[in-house]
Amino acid sequence: MPKSRISEPVLSQLVSLGVIVDGLQARPLERADLEHVIGQLGSAGLDLSGADMRGIDVRGMDLSGAVMRYCNLAGALGMPLVTDENGIALPANDPGYELALNGWYTGDLPAWVASVTPTVLDGVDLNLSMLSRADFRGASIRDATLTRAELMAADLSYVDLTGSALRWVKMDGAIFRLAKLVDADLERSRMMNVDLTHADLEDARLSGISFSQGTQFEMAGWDRDYVSVLERSGDLDEAVVLYRGLMTWYEAAGLRDVSSRFYYRMKEAERKAKWQLLKRRLRPMLLMQVAYLQCWRLVLGFGEYPYRILWFAPVLFVGTWIAYWHLGTFEGVGRASWHDALYYCFASFTALGYGQWSPTPTGWAKWVGAVQPFFGIFFALMLSVSVSRLFARAVGAR
Repeated sequence: MPKSRISEPVLSQLVSLGVIVDGLQARPLERADLEHVIGQLGSAGLDLSGADMRGIDVRGMDLSGAVMRYCNLAGALGMPLVTDENGIALPANDPGYELALNGWYTGDLPAWVASVTPTVLDGVDLNLSMLSRADFRGASIRDATLTRAELMAADLSYVDLTGSALRWVKMDGAIFRLAKLVDADLERSRMMNVDLTHADLEDARLSGISFSQGTQFEMAGWDRDYVSVLERSGDLDEAVVLYRGLMTWYEAAGLRDVSSRFYYRMKEAERKAKWQLLKRRLRPMLLMQVAYLQCWRLVLGFGEYPYRILWFAPVLFVGTWIAYWHLGTFEGVGRASWHDALYYCFASFTALGYGQWSPTPTGWAKWVGAVQPFFGIFFALMLSVSVSRLFARAVGAR
C-alpha cells in the first residue's frame, strides 16, 4: 500500500505495530491495532486513508470523525458489541449473537445480555472506500460521506444514515431493511436488487438512481403525500424520471395504490415543468399543453381522482343555469323562467336536443349553449374512463 495515503502520525504507530513494513502494509489492520492507534491519537480526525482493513471487527467502537478514504473494509464487522452477564463479548458467529441482536432491534433483550454497544461512525469520511459484504447492522453512520464507495452485498439493516452522502455508490445486492435514510443523498447511485423493505426514505435525494425490479421497496417510507424533495426543490425533470420509475416498479409489484400516487406526482411534476418553460417563453403549443394538464388536474386529478368531477360538473351546471335564468334572453319571452332556463341548460349540457323547445336564445346564451355539450360529453367520457381504469386496477390487485 502506498505510504503517502496514510497520515504520518498513524503511519508511525502502524510501523511500531508491524502493520507497515518498508512503506507497505504487510497485513490487514486488526481490531487490536486500531484500538492501539485510537488510544494514542484519538478517533476524531484520525486519518486511516488507504488502509487495508479487510474483515476487521469494529463492533462497538466509536470512530466518529475519522477519515477512511480508499479503505478496504470488505467483510468488516460493524454490528453492535454484545456482552453477556459475565462481561464476555460474544463473537459474531456465536449462536446467541443473532438472538441478542434481534432482541436489541425489537426492544426485547434476552435476560443473559448485559449490554449492547452500537458502532458509531458519525461524520466518517468513507469516500471511495470498499465495504462490499461488510456487516454494519445497527450502526450509526449519520452525516457521513460515502461518495463513490462500494457497498455491494453489504448488510446495513437498521443503520442510521441520516444526512449521509451516498452519491455514485455501487450498492448492488445491499440490504437496507429498516434503515434510516432521512435526508440522505443517493444521487446517481446504482441500487440493483437492493433490499429497502421498511426503509425510511423521507427527504432522501434520489436523483438519477438506477434500480431494477429486484430492488425491494415494499413498505418503504416516502415523503408526505409522496412529494419528493426533488419536486419541492424545483428539480422537476429529475422528479419526473424518479416518479416514472417508482410508478412502474409498484405497478409491476402489484401495489397499484402506491403506483397511482407516483403517477399523479409524475403528471404534476410534468405540469410544473411545462409551466416553468412557459414563463420563460410564451409558446402557443406549450400554452395548450399547460392548459390541458391544468384542466385534467382540476377536474379529474389526472384520472386518479375521478370523484372530483362529481362536484366540478354540478358547479358548472348550476352556474350556467343561474346565468341563463338571470342574465340570458330568449326570443318572444325576454327573460326565461327558472324552469325554462333549467330545461335549456340540461338539454345543452347533456346534448339530448331541445325537443319542442320554442323560445330561441339570443346573444351570449346561444353561443354558450352551443359549447356546453362539449363539456358535458367530455366530463362523461373522462368519468367513464377513470372509473373503468380504477375498477380494472382494483380487480387486478386481487
